[in-house]
Amino acid sequence: GDISRSVGGYSELFESRSVSMTENESIIQIFGKYIVTTVKSGLLIINIKRARERIFYEKYLKNLDDSTPISHQVLFPSSIELSPMHYSLLMENPQALGLMGFDIVPFGPFSVAVNGVPEGFGTDENSAREAIDAILAMLEDTGSLSIIKADERQRVARKMAYAAAAMTPKRLLIAEARSLVDALFACVEPQITPSGKKIMEILTEADIDKKI
Repeated sequence: GDISRSVGGYSELFESRSVSMTENESIIQIFGKYIVTTVKSGLLIINIKRARERIFYEKYLKNLDDSTPISHQVLFPSSIELSPMHYSLLMENPQALGLMGFDIVPFGPFSVAVNGVPEGFGTDENSAREAIDAILAMLEDTGSLSIIKADERQRVARKMAYAAAAMTPKRLLIAEARSLVDALFACVEPQITPSGKKIMEILTEADIDKKI
């Protein structure tokens, strides 16, 4: 199927006039990887992980451009021990990390206390560690100044969104799945990930007829 003709008017995909899904619209998950729902022309299949990557990419980029980070407070702030090199890298510019949604403060020799993480990362201790690992990997590649530089923000947002999407839960609640669909269609470019991979596909009646 081809959904390119619906670009700019995604409400045309759905029977209703609004892009937002109603409670009456069915939605199922397959293999913990895909969301499937009905649209006017057939079945809409969405790759959950890739959808999350696009959603978080646009959110992170907006946060950086507007300097309005969203930090999710961790449930139980705890200290994380780091190597001297990683500690120096992380604490080189904590204000820059704040733009990404990190709330990190020194906590003893070569340790940090993580009080908040960017939207998309879990708020438990393991997820906070994974968020720190993700930002460290990004900093090792680009350096902390890249978070501040306008011409580097897309690269930063892309790397962090990829890391956040990797933490996709095994199964979404129905309400979470609906919210994800709504958030995806609210994106500037809901069809592809920041790296250009396809997020969704429509199986038309003709496509299904070929299989059955």
